[in-house]
Amino acid sequence: MAEIIQFTHQLKNKKKKLLYDDTQLGACPRCQQPIIEGRQAYGCSQWKSGCQYVLTKQHYGVTITRDMASQLLQMGRTLKAYLLKVDKDSFAAQLILQRTGELSYNKLQNQPVQTQGLVLADCPLCNGKIIETSKAYSCSEWRNGCKAVIWKVIAHKVITEELALKLLNEGETGLLKGFKSTKDTEFDANLKLVNGKVEMDFNLSAGS
Repeated sequence: MAEIIQFTHQLKNKKKKLLYDDTQLGACPRCQQPIIEGRQAYGCSQWKSGCQYVLTKQHYGVTITRDMASQLLQMGRTLKAYLLKVDKDSFAAQLILQRTGELSYNKLQNQPVQTQGLVLADCPLCNGKIIETSKAYSCSEWRNGCKAVIWKVIAHKVITEELALKLLNEGETGLLKGFKSTKDTEFDANLKLVNGKVEMDFNLSAGS
């Protein structure tokens, strides 16, 4: 049984390596030198020698994560489909990296869409973007230390995209009902975004 488990892991690791190596980004499509990550883009390591290639982290309303960049640079495409926004149109598509280094897309029909990475707004703390993940609306620059985050569930209340946008744009939501304490007691509160974190304000009355 131990040998079977070991063999299964070897097959799984081999299959993953055949796809792409997620421990590195990949080679520059113009000069074949290693790509490195910056705050707002992935760029060629030989920029001092004249190669100006960059792959910015924001495209078609989607944040290009490090893992996505590895897929693009090594395979020429993303493994998953994302909800792209082009002009006023939204559609599911795989991101494609052309041989020239330009980013394009391939529209897909009836494919599961990866919604993580959708951009809501600029980060209030840094030059990153607030993106939607499975559990929160958080900064795309979290790897670089940014702690800005709005959790999707606060005190048993679901924080919708609309409420998250209100926090990001106005700094507060106004009085909200439907919160519950650890003892299952309901209460009202105004949510405020302070230094990238959500705080509760109980000074608003129901009639204000």
